[in-house]
Amino acid sequence: MGFKKRLSAVILGGIISASSALTAADAKNEFIFGIGTHMGQEADYLYAIKQAGAMAVRDDIRWSNTEKEKGILKVSERDIKYVDRCVENNLSIICIIDYSNKLYDNGDYPSSPEAIEAYVRHAETVVKTFKGKTKLYQIWNEWDGGCDMRAFGKGKPDVYVNLLAAVYPRIKAIDPDAIVIANSICTGDKFLEDVLKLGMLKHCDAIALHTYVYGQPQEHIVTETWYQRMLKVDKMLKDANSGKEFPMYITEIGWPTQVDSRGSTETHSADCLAQMYILANTLPYIKGVWWYDFKDDGWKYEYNENNFGLTRPDLTPKQSYFTYKDITSFLRGASFVERIDVGDPLVWIMKFSRNNKNIICSWSEYKDIDIQAHFKSSESSSPLTVCNAGRGRIERHLTDGKISLMLRSRPWIMEGSLKDIKVEKLDKREFKESLRPQRVEIKVPAAIAKATSAESTAAAPVYHFGEEKYYRLTSSAKRNGKEDLDASFSMKWTKNSLLLTVNVKDDAFVQTRDASDAWAEDSLQIAFHAFGDDPADLSHTDFCVSLGSEGARVYKEFSADKKTTGLTDAIKAKISKNGGNLTYELEIPVSEISLSELETGMIFAMSILVNDNDNKERKGYLRWGDGIGHSKDPSQYNWIMLEK
Repeated sequence: MGFKKRLSAVILGGIISASSALTAADAKNEFIFGIGTHMGQEADYLYAIKQAGAMAVRDDIRWSNTEKEKGILKVSERDIKYVDRCVENNLSIICIIDYSNKLYDNGDYPSSPEAIEAYVRHAETVVKTFKGKTKLYQIWNEWDGGCDMRAFGKGKPDVYVNLLAAVYPRIKAIDPDAIVIANSICTGDKFLEDVLKLGMLKHCDAIALHTYVYGQPQEHIVTETWYQRMLKVDKMLKDANSGKEFPMYITEIGWPTQVDSRGSTETHSADCLAQMYILANTLPYIKGVWWYDFKDDGWKYEYNENNFGLTRPDLTPKQSYFTYKDITSFLRGASFVERIDVGDPLVWIMKFSRNNKNIICSWSEYKDIDIQAHFKSSESSSPLTVCNAGRGRIERHLTDGKISLMLRSRPWIMEGSLKDIKVEKLDKREFKESLRPQRVEIKVPAAIAKATSAESTAAAPVYHFGEEKYYRLTSSAKRNGKEDLDASFSMKWTKNSLLLTVNVKDDAFVQTRDASDAWAEDSLQIAFHAFGDDPADLSHTDFCVSLGSEGARVYKEFSADKKTTGLTDAIKAKISKNGGNLTYELEIPVSEISLSELETGMIFAMSILVNDNDNKERKGYLRWGDGIGHSKDPSQYNWIMLEK
């Protein structure tokens, strides 16, 4: 698997003076257990973050707070107080130097020479203020995803690399020991590939990734989806860095517990946390992982952003809090030794060492089968600490050098001498957990539309969605009813294609963006989901269709088959504009949306979204079905039924 032994710094004694907090958490050879916070929200709760075993937090130092009047820069007292409180609690901090400032480039991404220089001065002010208190500085947050930049869409790779190239030497001139972390890539590996080609690694000391995989099919989500991507990214970085490893920080990852089709149970979230942190500690180029985030941001049980925390809003711990605490207590300062080969890729036995003791982390990915792992040590009797991560720990002894554990998805951790530890055998014990009676939720769509066969002479039904109930504001602007924006659609079908027509009436049409950012201005977004055998599979394909200066463009934002995204000509698009009336005519091959050959009676899920921008900002959108604009959730799509 390409595992390499980590040479980790070991912190002895458990007490670190405040003045040495940054050297403990930022030590280059020690894996950092971090937690995301929101500036000020957790200021009074840092003791609880420390109790969980965290070594570092991460938060924004906003440009708009540092420079409220042009040319006058001072880090806010609130930000200074928070960083000082972190130091008092022996917590290091990644200071995210972000976002835009309305005093420059009209609040857009800093791209002009004046705006770039102003941003660099902001960064210099931050580093001067916090030198000696932290060494970790991240240049922007989710540039590629448009975080906090809703009116301007997603940031461009070349503009980001130009900004990074300007700020990097200026930070190093102030603090040569500073670790400058590039962005936090959140949209996938295409953006990473683009900035690597532009030479980004010359202008930073490490990169940051946001590696969320929640909401995808749960089976093997950590070991295949997440872990395999980490191996892929390592190869990308080595290819761009003359074959040498390049440091990586995972500055956001989490499995939120909201109650919808993408949310995890508390148990599943804790399982994934434990597996992910164990695997991250085996990869020497990953220098730290920051769980997002410490506490839930609100009480809306159905909203993902209110359910990422290790605790509820009132600090009531979730299962994941105790799991995080156990993982950090066993693995902090530990060195990875090897994965013990048991001849079964679905059984993970990971060996670490610390303070002359061995630590064994074990779990299984089997469903409906418990794996009984029989461990054997050369010592006949030896005390052990045994812990099912987050569920308490007990003291045991080896009996004739042996001990066995029943493995499931929650990792077991054993710590002790465990000299010459090996796995003698595995026994599979059938346990049909899937047969346990449980509540089944049947999702009923808000609406079902019919598509007519292209062979029929009858006109396809037209579905209108211009009423106020279909409109969602994303700004402080007001909508002037259907005179502002109106829409309808109809659909026909052939054996191999969908023929979709969408009519839009827009009083002010604006589209000046690249195809990848067209959603921020007047455009059409369409999403499809094919029903399969696994109800937990929420894979989907999303397109953005827009009228640019070169004509109709179709940009694939998400692909159900996990293949290439980006501009595509596989979908034939024609857009006609007559004053404020636009007609989108699309021929969509079933192969592009992971549907099988079409036939009468077939049902699939679809949503349509019409973006509204009146030359100031993205004002809002009309939607037939949800699951595109507010969140990416195919369970909220409406349904299409094919008729003759």
